[in-house]
Amino acid sequence: MKTTRRFSALCILTAILSFAVRAQTTSGTITGTVTDQSGAVVPGAKVTLTDEATKDKHEATGGDSGEFVFPALRPSTYTVTVEKAGFQGFKQTGLVLTQNARLALGDVRLTVGSSTESVTITAQAPPINTEGADTAPALNPVQLASIPIAGRDVMALLRVLPGVGSMAMAPWGEIAASDHDGFSTAR
Repeated sequence: MKTTRRFSALCILTAILSFAVRAQTTSGTITGTVTDQSGAVVPGAKVTLTDEATKDKHEATGGDSGEFVFPALRPSTYTVTVEKAGFQGFKQTGLVLTQNARLALGDVRLTVGSSTESVTITAQAPPINTEGADTAPALNPVQLASIPIAGRDVMALLRVLPGVGSMAMAPWGEIAASDHDGFSTAR
């Protein structure tokens, strides 16, 4: 009987710990599709992803549908290069991957030409996540240090994130929405 209880307790503890470890994942994913100027997929293209900070390289070959996926990447800034015989090389720098993000590059268009020519994209707006509805607002250390929050109240800090609001109960029992100026309006 004691062995069964110990085994059950061990199983429950293992399940709880594995859930906690899974929740702490910080890696991200970069995806894209290699296409030509007309929008047709280019299968078998060599895609190289380079971490700009550590110079670590990850390589993949686009599948039959031209898609490539780089899973389990650490948050960093990356450069992607794409090469295929008969096409100009493609290079995009400054791809910022945040923790738990899925960065979809969309269509990476190759131009027909000599493989000694290349197209380089350096300044570009951050890509929009079209892969899913999950978003995780993040504040970097510089933003955290410069936000004027009285008493460093965690709830006040959360209210500066997009989509976060607060609700308060009015003395007469109605729910009131609070704005950032501290005034409340009954609804």
